Amino acid sequence: SGKATREHRVAGEITVQCIEGLIEFTTPGVSCRLSAGQLIHLEGGVPHSLLALADSTALLTICLAPH
Repeated sequence: SGKATREHRVAGEITVQCIEGLIEFTTPGVSCRLSAGQLIHLEGGVPHSLLALADSTALLTICLAPH
């Protein structure tokens, strides 16, 4: 709880799935809360950050394969 990542970006598309707990996922102008079982998809190159609102576990997948 309370841990965060600074805003950053990656080259590939990502998915973030909240496995347990509650996280806040933020992109420019948009913020959403993910609870256990919820998933978000983000295009590559989009700035984003994450904040754990409770003790949480999340699964991050990055696709770096060329299109």
